[in-house]
Amino acid sequence: MIGRHGPAFAFWLSYLDHQGGLWEQSGDTVLAILPGQLSARHDLPETALITDDPDIAREDGVLFLGSGHPEIDKGAETIISSGDAGSAVNRISRPKPSKDAASATTPAPASTSPSRG
Repeated sequence: MIGRHGPAFAFWLSYLDHQGGLWEQSGDTVLAILPGQLSARHDLPETALITDDPDIAREDGVLFLGSGHPEIDKGAETIISSGDAGSAVNRISRPKPSKDAASATTPAPASTSPSRG
C-alpha cells in the first residue's frame, strides 16, 4: 500500500521493484528484499524492515529510508542515468486499478451483426 508513504519512500519501493527486488507491507513497516547487487550498490542489507516514519524507525529499530536519505538519491540517479525515468515515475503515480474498476471502464464489444434499416 504505497499511498500511506511519502513520495520519496514510494519512489524507493518502485525502484526496488524495477531493480528486481521484492517488498511487502508488514504493519507500519515494509519488508524489503534486495538482490545481492542492489544490496551492495546501496550498502544496505539484503533483507530489512524499512520505513519512512522516523518515529517508527526510532522506536522499532527499523531502517529509515525517508526523504533526503542518500540511498534514495542514489536510486534516483541510477534511474535518471539509465534513461528510464518515465517508467519508474509512472509506476509511482498510477495506482493499479481494481478488477471491478477495470471491468467498469472497459467498453462493451461492438456488435458484429448487420443492422436492419
